[in-house]
Amino acid sequence: MNDYLCDKETGDLVISDGDFLRGPSEFKHVDKIIKTPMGSLRRSPLTGVGAIDYLNAPTYKLPGLVRNINLQLEANSFDPNVFINADNQLEIDV
Repeated sequence: MNDYLCDKETGDLVISDGDFLRGPSEFKHVDKIIKTPMGSLRRSPLTGVGAIDYLNAPTYKLPGLVRNINLQLEANSFDPNVFINADNQLEIDV
């Protein structure tokens, strides 16, 4: 997928030589799907994970987050590999 690129840290559009930069946008799409709470998108109310809801959640809820991310990314034509590493950090490979 190609789209306007955003900075990974700030989310701002990337400008190069006075023009918006276009390129592969898989990172942007995955980021938006994970951050957006379910029900926030008017045209697609079942899309979104709402990962912020899992912040400071007990570790027994993390498998539910992994399952939800896998389901959402598969529904959006990605082939995800989502898992929790030994440090209880979420790793996503698309």
